[in-house]
Amino acid sequence: MLTVLVLVLIRQVAVLTVRTNSGPGPLDGIPIGARANREAVKLLPEIARGRAVVILTSSTCGPCREVMAELRTIEFSIPAVLLLPGPAVTAQPLLELVPAWIRLVRDPEANQAATELQVNRTPYVFLFDDGRVLAKRAVRSARDVSALIDAAPVEQVGTIERPRLSGEVGHGS
Repeated sequence: MLTVLVLVLIRQVAVLTVRTNSGPGPLDGIPIGARANREAVKLLPEIARGRAVVILTSSTCGPCREVMAELRTIEFSIPAVLLLPGPAVTAQPLLELVPAWIRLVRDPEANQAATELQVNRTPYVFLFDDGRVLAKRAVRSARDVSALIDAAPVEQVGTIERPRLSGEVGHGS
């Protein structure tokens, strides 16, 4: 009984932490506009090939389960990668929620990728384009993930769309 109470308490602390710390989180993770390092690209090759979203979760994170359950009802037009560190036993409930269209990365690679991205808060999302961080934030829902992707700046260059990094001056400006 004590074990159950401790687990419930841990979950509630995690929920409160996510709800009070959600938002852009400028101090979490590699900076917006920065390139992912070589090791991160090696672990997550999608981030270097156009736009891709990386979702960091935890096997013991209640809000992560909520986000994954919601993601089952949508699909992004860009590649998505889910980092799920933690023991297989505790990860099983979350594993059952992962949509087929999301590439799953488990430990030890998931933990190593999270370290390379310099973030330890979950659920957390990065949007990359050609290896650069376009946007990032702690999320509470699949809607937050979609909003992060939709809000990323895009600049038209001829017939090729290219993201505009914050602070970058556009052509003819």
